[in-house]
Amino acid sequence: MPQVRLPLSVSWVFSFGASSCFSLRVSTSLRSQVEPDLVFRSDPGDFTDDVYSELEADKLNSLLLNEEFFPPDSSLQDSLWNKPRVPDTRIQFYVYPTPPYFDQCEMFDFDFQNYIPDQAVEAALLRHPWRVDHPADASLFFVPARMGLSFREACGNHSANMEYLANMLQSRPWFERNGGKDHVISAFEWAIDHHQHFGMLEPMIQRMLVLHFERKHPRQVPVPYGPASDRKVMTSVVPVVSDALPRSKKRSGQRERKHDLFFRGRADNRFAYLDRRIALRSLGSAFPDSILMDVRNPTHRFMWRTELKFPDEEKWRLPLPVCSDLNGRLNGCVINHSYNDYTTLAADSRFFLVLHGDSPSTSRLYDAFHFGAIPIVISDNFTTAALPFPYELPWTYLTVFANQTLFREDPVGIVKQAVQKAKILERWPAFRELARRSLDWTSPSPCLVTTVLTDLSRRYLGGRNLLPAYQSTHCRGPYRRV
Repeated sequence: MPQVRLPLSVSWVFSFGASSCFSLRVSTSLRSQVEPDLVFRSDPGDFTDDVYSELEADKLNSLLLNEEFFPPDSSLQDSLWNKPRVPDTRIQFYVYPTPPYFDQCEMFDFDFQNYIPDQAVEAALLRHPWRVDHPADASLFFVPARMGLSFREACGNHSANMEYLANMLQSRPWFERNGGKDHVISAFEWAIDHHQHFGMLEPMIQRMLVLHFERKHPRQVPVPYGPASDRKVMTSVVPVVSDALPRSKKRSGQRERKHDLFFRGRADNRFAYLDRRIALRSLGSAFPDSILMDVRNPTHRFMWRTELKFPDEEKWRLPLPVCSDLNGRLNGCVINHSYNDYTTLAADSRFFLVLHGDSPSTSRLYDAFHFGAIPIVISDNFTTAALPFPYELPWTYLTVFANQTLFREDPVGIVKQAVQKAKILERWPAFRELARRSLDWTSPSPCLVTTVLTDLSRRYLGGRNLLPAYQSTHCRGPYRRV
């Protein structure tokens, strides 16, 4: 059974096959022999729906929930600042010409975290050094579509746009060469269903790889949400912003920040928001300097009176006071939405609570990375449905995962344990910078799209022996614009 050993001091070792598993090994040496530069060549005989099966997701979830942290090791993070000794394996890709309906795309008053990914991945691919000009040299093919905006009729008639894309692909020999299995399209929008909303393109979509906010179909691939700072920008412009924190401050840790825990979002009486309601009503006394706010109109306290499904759930529905009535306390209360308040308080918080909502995924994971904080994920099925790039990043060192069921039984105890682990992660700023590079669309680094390409090639095109993306030249060393 083939294994891939990584040259980093902390190494993910992946085994593929019927008994495939994740494990974490620690070594003290880097690979000394420099291998020649390689170009990844996909073999249609190795194409598969996804090597990241539910069994693999369960094993990774068990690892992330139970992993004991190793003592801080300076060589561990220093290796991420340095140029790698192992050259990249180039995953060459081709980007189809821009559809003419892009000229009609206009800004609408949407929540832009839901629309930025379609455009951000397109822009990043066009800048990436692995892009080739001739499709004969490519292993992957990207189809620009701006699917979210088109779906909302922000780029003219959506049905006509899908008809154009279908006709375009049918006229190209590269699509039928492998039945479209090596073609990628971004359709991040939450409301887009894999089995509808694509018109004449739908039969082709079933064979393509679709970048989406969650994995609800074997050929849907989770990618990051747009971060909080993008929610009020024009969708016709993909923003490039500097680091959320100055590098010097990131290196010195986050103990200057005023607030420990941060959650600010919807926490009404829907059962899906039970964990949010528990957090707002139970954690304030143990973490008095935290930001724990239910964001909605304070007069709408009894919205969504759904049936009770959880023991003692009624106590987690007791009305919360209005934040302005608490003499400066910022937890366990209801407040109106304010974009400026969200970003200000988020940038001054150490640990983000990433709590299950309408579905396992949430944009707060990526907001945490954007603001240089440590996320604490409390969301069952997250590794199955929502975790992006499971083989490409050292998730144990980027995020703390806590058991959702145990959280409901002992919220304060579980969060205290998670915070202790998060404080260890604070000592390793190189991993926070890696998270920003690989999971934040506003980063100027080419790391995120490198991670997308490596993830797709490993899971669907037979590239099982590729080194994880975080070992790539594009994900290590200082930031550089491309």
